[in-house]
Amino acid sequence: MYIRIHHLPNLSVLRIIGPHLLGFSIPAAGIALWMIHTGQLAFPFYYVGIACIGACLVASMHALVEFFLTMRAIRPLLKELQEQTHQHYGLNLSLRGRVLLSLRHKFQLSATLIGAFPLFLFCLATQIRLERSDAAHASSYWLWAGTILIFGVAFAYLGGKLLTREIEQPIHHLLEKMNEVKEGRLNSNASDLYSDEFAELVEGFNMMIEGLKEREEKTVSCWTVILLPWRQRWMHGIPIPRDIPCVWPNTLCLLGERAA
Repeated sequence: MYIRIHHLPNLSVLRIIGPHLLGFSIPAAGIALWMIHTGQLAFPFYYVGIACIGACLVASMHALVEFFLTMRAIRPLLKELQEQTHQHYGLNLSLRGRVLLSLRHKFQLSATLIGAFPLFLFCLATQIRLERSDAAHASSYWLWAGTILIFGVAFAYLGGKLLTREIEQPIHHLLEKMNEVKEGRLNSNASDLYSDEFAELVEGFNMMIEGLKEREEKTVSCWTVILLPWRQRWMHGIPIPRDIPCVWPNTLCLLGERAA
């Protein structure tokens, strides 16, 4: 259920593209073509194609908005499910680092749709307007409009890719440093190369590392003082009890083995 809830934003997009778009557009287009063929509607057949393209554009923007609203809506539900599961079963629900939808895909698709939607909508509306006012210019319109659309969509895709790279790079850098800390290397401070909110995140990470170093130094100093008498006894050949607490394997257990 936990993973299924995480899939709800993707399912909302499929719901809009499937039943909402295809379920209405295909019957509507078929009825419109039949009515044009029988003379009940008096406009060109290609108007139906323009209407289908417009429906795809509107459905795409609807799916984009619905996706991000669903992402926001499921967070309280996920939090409540985690709390209830921990309370009743003692389990901590988590994806364990599993990525269901990458940040790259979200940013690139979103930027492309946001950049391309106004261009396509303007081109379609202008085509209908030119067809009604000046049929001579309407035939050569799409040669000009197609060039504008290609450049516009390419620019939107490139902008989304650059934006995605700008966000992915600091995230990957922090993940790399976290893995180094996980392996016990506490000298892995993150590089402060950013001037946006990632600068605060890097500063917080480095402060956490400094806190871990401080705690490690205090722990080492404390246990050095505690183990000093045992070391002196061992150096003078005084037996060490076997039931000493094994809280520092590299020192106490070693002393216990040698005493045996």
